[in-house]
Amino acid sequence: MSVHVQYTFGTPNLVTVEILVEPNFSVDLEPKFKLTPALPALPKGTYHMTWVLVPGEGVTNPEFDEENGIEVDESTKPPLVGVTGSRRGSDPRFWEAEIDNQVQGANAFHYDANGTADLATNGTSARLAFLQQGFNLDPTVAVTPDPPPGG
Repeated sequence: MSVHVQYTFGTPNLVTVEILVEPNFSVDLEPKFKLTPALPALPKGTYHMTWVLVPGEGVTNPEFDEENGIEVDESTKPPLVGVTGSRRGSDPRFWEAEIDNQVQGANAFHYDANGTADLATNGTSARLAFLQQGFNLDPTVAVTPDPPPGG
């Protein structure tokens, strides 16, 4: 299963980023999750970004943590990028934020995701937490000084 980014340029600019939540059985046999994020690239402008948890095979009911579902790594955020209004959506699979990109050169910032999901194994289901260390790819938002298409 693959993940996608959907862009809708207009007023407002909308970006939807999928994060796939899949089982990951490590060598210690402890069930965990593997998270695979789509990688958005934001041209200059302001965006309403929504991250969406997508359950993989054997995973149900993924939900972002109420308080810190997506946490931007401030040490990687360029000075001309603002992130405000970060909150869980009315559907707990969604996390929303307003991102203002005014960078002068190409750059990127990283984020962590926190939440829970149900994992079905051997006919039983368990509610487990997922944390940043479960990412399969580096969770990154690229930012560029280029105008958006048609902008």
